[in-house]
Amino acid sequence: MTEQFVPTVFAAALEAARAMLAEEQATKYRSDRYQVSTPEDAASLLQPYFAGREQEVFAVLLLDTRMRPLQSALLYKGTINATKVRVAEVFRDAVKTNARAIIVAHNHPSGDTRPSNEDLAFTLDLIQGGEVLDIPVLDHLIFGAGNDWISIHRKRPDLGWKTEEKYLEV
Repeated sequence: MTEQFVPTVFAAALEAARAMLAEEQATKYRSDRYQVSTPEDAASLLQPYFAGREQEVFAVLLLDTRMRPLQSALLYKGTINATKVRVAEVFRDAVKTNARAIIVAHNHPSGDTRPSNEDLAFTLDLIQGGEVLDIPVLDHLIFGAGNDWISIHRKRPDLGWKTEEKYLEV
C-alpha cells in the first residue's frame, strides 16, 4: 500500500505545482496588463500546463476585449495519446467571465506537434461553436517535446478563423 501511496502523492503534488505555476504566470500577465497579440504570447502563458506531461491535457486561455488574459485553466486530462473534450465545456468559463475571445491548447506527449485529423476536426467544431456564441477562437496551439509548439491558425489559416484584428498583427 505504501508503494502505491508515494507515487500518487508525488503525482498530486506535481499536478498542484503545475497548476500553481500556470496560474502564477497568468496572474503576472493580468497584473501587468499584458496583451496577447501573437501565438508566441499565448504559448508563453500556456506552456506551464504542458511541461513534462506523459498524457494529453487540454487548456484554455480567456481574453478580455483588449486581448488581455482573464483566466487560464486546464480543462481535461486524457490518455497517452488522446483526450476527449466537449465543445460546451471549452466555452463554459468564457461565457461566465464574459470573455471576448479564447485560445485553446493541448499537447502531444509523443513530441510530434503536427495536428492530427482529429485535432483539425475539433478545431473546426470550436471555431463554429465560437461563432454561435460570439466568442471567437483565435488559435489552437499544440505543444510537443521541450519547448516545441505550433499554431494551427498559422499552419492552417484556411479553417475559417474569425480573427480579432489585434491577434497575429506581428
